[in-house]
Amino acid sequence: MLANAGYAVIATDMQGIVTLFNPAAERMLGYDADELVGRSTPAVFHDPAEVERRAVSLSRELGRVVRPGFEVFVAKARSGRSDPREWTYVTKGGERLPVLLNVSLLRADDGQELGFLGIALDLSERYRHEAEMKAAQAGTWNYEVATGRVLFSSECARQHGLPERETELDVEAEWKPLAHRDDVPRVLADLAGAVETGGGYTTEFRVPLADGGMRWITAIGRVEADAEGRTARVIGLTLDTTARKVAEIALSEAKAVAEAARAEAERANRAKTDFLASMSHEIRTPLNAVIGFTDLMLASGRLDPGNRRQAELVRSSGNALLTVVNDILDFSKVEAGAIELVEASFPLLALIDNCVSIVRGPADAKGLELRLRMDPALPRWLKGDENRLRQVLFNLLNNAVKFTAAGSVTLDVAPEEGSSGADRLRFRVIDTGIGIPKDRQNRLFQRFSQVDDSIQRDFGGTGLGLAICRHLVELMGGEIGVSSVDGGGSTFWFTVRMPRASAPAEVAAPVLAAAPRRTGRLLLVDDSAINRELALAVLGAAGHVVETVGDGQAAVDAVRDRAFDLVLMDVQMPGMDGMTATRRIRALPEPVSRLPVIAMTANVLPEQVAAFRAAGMDDHVGKPFDRGVLYATVDRWLPREAAFSEVPAQASPPVAFDEDAYREVRRFLSPTRLREVLDILVRELDTSFVGDAAVGEVRSMLRHRAHSLASAAGMIGFRELATACHALEAFGEAQVSSEGVPAFDAVLGKVRHLADLSARATERMLADVEAPVGPKLSYGLR
Repeated sequence: MLANAGYAVIATDMQGIVTLFNPAAERMLGYDADELVGRSTPAVFHDPAEVERRAVSLSRELGRVVRPGFEVFVAKARSGRSDPREWTYVTKGGERLPVLLNVSLLRADDGQELGFLGIALDLSERYRHEAEMKAAQAGTWNYEVATGRVLFSSECARQHGLPERETELDVEAEWKPLAHRDDVPRVLADLAGAVETGGGYTTEFRVPLADGGMRWITAIGRVEADAEGRTARVIGLTLDTTARKVAEIALSEAKAVAEAARAEAERANRAKTDFLASMSHEIRTPLNAVIGFTDLMLASGRLDPGNRRQAELVRSSGNALLTVVNDILDFSKVEAGAIELVEASFPLLALIDNCVSIVRGPADAKGLELRLRMDPALPRWLKGDENRLRQVLFNLLNNAVKFTAAGSVTLDVAPEEGSSGADRLRFRVIDTGIGIPKDRQNRLFQRFSQVDDSIQRDFGGTGLGLAICRHLVELMGGEIGVSSVDGGGSTFWFTVRMPRASAPAEVAAPVLAAAPRRTGRLLLVDDSAINRELALAVLGAAGHVVETVGDGQAAVDAVRDRAFDLVLMDVQMPGMDGMTATRRIRALPEPVSRLPVIAMTANVLPEQVAAFRAAGMDDHVGKPFDRGVLYATVDRWLPREAAFSEVPAQASPPVAFDEDAYREVRRFLSPTRLREVLDILVRELDTSFVGDAAVGEVRSMLRHRAHSLASAAGMIGFRELATACHALEAFGEAQVSSEGVPAFDAVLGKVRHLADLSARATERMLADVEAPVGPKLSYGLR
């Protein structure tokens, strides 16, 4: 049995010579039994200094001198007393082991003293466990249910603010005063519940400290039962969780502060949005009348040169103010991260041509040469946000023309060097303008920033355009920058990532004709008499019959009582607003509930437009409205059979058509390629001659478009249109000065008329493009 014991058993004779050294003792101390039995005393594996200290304390305790040596271990055992004590063993290899040693006297049956028996238990594991518990700030406790007393380990006592030693307390009389009084009832209730139901539990409480601090303790308990299954005790751990609890409290407080800050930021953002919406609405509403009536005056042809010049200045100033408002709104969307790219396939050349055409007028007026360089390797179609790319490119071209007094402006477009798949393009706008000092170039792409104050005085602007461009370019996966020499011109460049795309099988032709193809009976709802008068003039000039009312309730009554093809609805009105009126209309019986309703308002923020859609509105036209956009939007939503029949749609009269020319084109082009060509021609015919001929820049653009379309129209077979385009191109500014704008407008009217007839004929050609080539073509005859 001694050979299999898990503890060391060492026996000696009365003189201290080892007589027994079991295998556990061999494993513990590293000695073989043969090395010690009959040869040595236990002093060989004890710490001499510890033996000397024990001799001194034992001499005081027994009142006699006990010398260091074997007697120290057996002095109490000689008198028959138990003496369990912790000692330090020193192994053969020099390792120190803490042990619990109990020595007793061995007697024969006749009472003769035979020797001493020592049993040693290795405490290393226990000490290691206690050290780990202390390092983890974990204490142990043992609660006896019968006595109501609890025994704390030294760490548990420390956690309660007591001396760091094992401590036994009465829970009611001694533990309760140690814990925070607000926590005591809950902790005792948790303990009582565990005693009653068995199992384990966890509770948490605070201990006030002498220094005024507070310690948080988490107690984890487990119930133990006696042999009869009754709850006898609860044992458990205590963890000092002060650091975690303080962090939790700090985090909670930080969250509260962050939540308050977030709420304040949202409130400020709402206030900013409300301000921007109000500012936009209040400025756009009068601008609608200023720009709109000025356009009507300029288009009338009744102004003398002096008054025309003044009217043009009014319109220019109104457009400048509108640009400021738009820039501020655009940048607010950029800052809020509210701009999302709308990706679709689009023709690159058409976009570039559009931008160049717009700035050609101002460039011609200043005598600037406008150049375009396009790499042959450029893809024809791209996939990306066409409108945002146009916004960036137009901004840079417009700036280049604005800041260049003489010389040229060049647009250079090419694939980015080293880019794979030709999906990265580089645009460069090169001018011979005023240039930018190197130390001020880094300010250009910051918000509300210009090179210096004189720029704003001389050229206007908000200082937001380039900042907006930078955000948009980065959103499109590119970069933007500038190189410039003060007084020596500038090169603004940017890159974008846009993959190559295929031309769609069918591309819907944009409806941007100068006047609608169909007319209808419209209801205009606006509380502003000025806006009603302006819209009446613009829509009436297009052939529509317009009825006006001043509030939402009147609009609901009108559509209930009378037939209309479409409603143009203001939003902010006294009484019933536009969105409420739209909801009421949608609740009416059919077919009135399906009546198209278009918001026509100065509210243009994205969230406002989304609210219009949610209220049931079908589309949106912002104020100040562009006549072309307004006409196109109305035309898009007019039913195919308009209710208004006083101005019936006229069948397209014949248009002169060279069938031989078209047959030759058709012979050399595949059906797919021919369809692409005709499709592009329809769109070009529908969109090329939009604009107010009273504006010099627009006339320049119209001449350029006429030049571009003359050859294409003639090649397809529309010789009469080609001749008219050449006449329009040749109608220069000198002739305008001598004959007047109405003369130019008359030539333009003929071009528009022929372009419309040719576009409709081309649409019929498209429908029949797969048909076999017959002996005679009649597309221009009906």
